[in-house]
Amino acid sequence: MSKIALSPNASGTGVFTIASPSGNTDRTLTLPDEAGTVLTTAGVPASAMPAGSVIQVVYSHHTNHSELASSDYQATSTQVSITPKRSDSKFLIRAMMYGGVQDHDVAVGFSFYDSLNSSSSPIVADNQSGGSPTNGASGHRMGAFFGITSWASISTADDWFIGSAAGEYLYTPSYQNVTTRTFGVLVKTSFGAWFRENMGQRNAVDPRDMRVASQITVMEIAP
Repeated sequence: MSKIALSPNASGTGVFTIASPSGNTDRTLTLPDEAGTVLTTAGVPASAMPAGSVIQVVYSHHTNHSELASSDYQATSTQVSITPKRSDSKFLIRAMMYGGVQDHDVAVGFSFYDSLNSSSSPIVADNQSGGSPTNGASGHRMGAFFGITSWASISTADDWFIGSAAGEYLYTPSYQNVTTRTFGVLVKTSFGAWFRENMGQRNAVDPRDMRVASQITVMEIAP
């Protein structure tokens, strides 16, 4: 148990205790009134939470420097696991990705995956507007869910560059249960050039060679 001190009221009471039972679906709040009587309010179990309620939140950040090179999606190091408390939940996935590119001509596309489906297939469709977007192979547009643009002809812009991209998606799995699943970020690049997670193109002992951490948050949402 943990005690949380509140500002005392006129009678000097104002300390209440939050008791966390061994189960993971309910919470109990006990609060003494002015006469010392304990008032108890039982928490709402996950199964009874109203639609749109946040059941739980998981978060992770990653400092890996994976070098990923493919015109098709592959998994990055940015991922987090969650064990659902309900078998019919939705999941709000948020990520902030950072990284450098092989050269100024490279654009980077990101999406999300669910390990119970595949660690290489996106759970949200790429932007398909504009005509024939496919992967990052030469001769095609590259569709993605979120991403980092190319520097094109500015040949030195990528030297110390670290791009950033934020993505968010509300996901309803087609395959639902309370099995632990991992959500993570996928990446693909123009021409299959490399994307270097959490650092720039250079690998030098220099203040411009910055290192950062990509982040991912998953919220389980009551349907």
